[in-house]
Amino acid sequence: ARAGDKKKTSPGPPNTPRRARPPPAPTAGYRAQVLVSTDRLRLRVLLTGNGTLPEQLRLRFVHPTKAGLDREVLLQQTQPGWYEGRMRLADAVRWDVDLEDLQQRWRLSADWYPSETWFVLEPRHSGS
Repeated sequence: ARAGDKKKTSPGPPNTPRRARPPPAPTAGYRAQVLVSTDRLRLRVLLTGNGTLPEQLRLRFVHPTKAGLDREVLLQQTQPGWYEGRMRLADAVRWDVDLEDLQQRWRLSADWYPSETWFVLEPRHSGS
């Protein structure tokens, strides 16, 4: 561009309000307890918090070194705050676990050691 040339701009669309999104997990105060059956095939999740509880949740089990072993479980709400699902996981010493709503507006995370029959998922802040 030469000095003195003015860049032509076309008028953009009028300002429209952005659709309000639900707050992230830390603001909504979400926290979850995961109960794993002794045969490690069934899961029950108790989700608590100040936000609206969704009908379904996605629980991801991420293997720390082998992506091909990662699994995803769709959890269905069976009563207010309680969700259930079925899974089959390969043997591992530890799993990275993420719980989120289906729209991925928030996420809770934890490390799970399969020797434990329950664990807690909480918001993981940046840098942790």
